[in-house]
This record gives sequence, C-alpha cells and structure tokens, in this order.
Amino acid sequence: MAVVGSGNSALQIGADLAATGRPVYAAFNELTPALPNNTGMWLFLKSTGLMRVPRQSWLGRRMLARPSQSSAPT
Repeated sequence: MAVVGSGNSALQIGADLAATGRPVYAAFNELTPALPNNTGMWLFLKSTGLMRVPRQSWLGRRMLARPSQSSAPT
C-alpha cells in the first residue's frame, strides 16, 4: 500500500494501514519544510503570539507566501 504526502492525514492513514499488518510506503518530497506537530510546538506558537499574526502584517504575508506541504513541487 502506498500513501502519498507527508501531512498528518496521510501519515495517520499510513499508520492505521500498517497496524493491520500491511506493508506501507510513504511517498513525499523530503525538501518540503515541516514543523513538528506536538504539544511543545503548539505551546510555542501560542505563547509567542504566532497563532494570532494578522494576515495583513509583514510576518503574516511572509508566512502565507511560503509553500505549504500540499503545494510543494515533487
């Protein structure tokens, strides 16, 4: 079974399939930047105010300009 993508949904589906004993292969672009998705990262984002950055601010525009995992070239 092949799972394409490195987002949370794709990797969760891969983990669920692997738990049934099936071999699973994940296909993704290793160059796509990713942040860890854990409690520490969410606490950091909330405590620094990055979760509340307005889209119109220079930082908001910069964050929106970065490619997301789903739109990165393969």
